[in-house]
Amino acid sequence: MIKPNPNPIDVVFEGIFWPQVQRKVGKQSAKSAFRTQFKLWRKEIGETPEQFAEFLVADIRVRLQANQFGFEKLHPTTYLNGKRWLDDKPVIQSHSTKPQTTTTSTFTVSNGLVFF
Repeated sequence: MIKPNPNPIDVVFEGIFWPQVQRKVGKQSAKSAFRTQFKLWRKEIGETPEQFAEFLVADIRVRLQANQFGFEKLHPTTYLNGKRWLDDKPVIQSHSTKPQTTTTSTFTVSNGLVFF
């Protein structure tokens, strides 16, 4: 028996997008939302399912790296249906390599003692 060719959008969803989401919930709803959003995106941008999935994965990585509040708990269907990739990108805080300086104040009291 010959198996039908799988939908290329579903293959990309399974192979690229789904492995990168933090919450593995509502897979069928997320797959449906992925198909819908890809079709809308393709009308505007005109690229492949792979490019759409890679674009989303890059957005997810940036938001997770920046520890965007609550993003790690976001359901993939909510991310897709809400077009959350259009939200403002969070600012990634970098750790400063500048040495920290401290300021010391001194004062002298009438009996000649010096305090720091």
